[in-house]
Amino acid sequence: MRSDDGLGFRVWEELRARGVHAILSGPDLPPQITDFDRVILIDAIDFKAEPGSVFEGRIEDLDVLEARSSTHALSPLSFLKIIKEVTGRPEEAILIGVQPKSLEEGEGLSEEVEGAVSEVIDRVMRLIGLEDEA
Repeated sequence: MRSDDGLGFRVWEELRARGVHAILSGPDLPPQITDFDRVILIDAIDFKAEPGSVFEGRIEDLDVLEARSSTHALSPLSFLKIIKEVTGRPEEAILIGVQPKSLEEGEGLSEEVEGAVSEVIDRVMRLIGLEDEA
């Protein structure tokens, strides 16, 4: 219900439609996160870019994003970084972030963020080795 913060849900729907097993976690990451070798976190992230801009990086390289605004009490990025530092798992954690236009109350993604969904899907498919099957 916070406009572009629905990015994760929108991408999750598309991945499931393509037969990709994806977990929708909401504001909190699932406790079994350490059971996975690789986690790809998808979130609307304010990294001070043009709305709809897509950013990809390994979580251990993303200190600059710590202070971002979030609709979550503890951002999923912060939580994942803490879990990885404490447990060493998952072995690989990647963030694909999209610059939101709005995180205000409202339904549906902005045109800019909706336009970035296909790029996010392409990046996920590449990361999981299924880009030729998309």
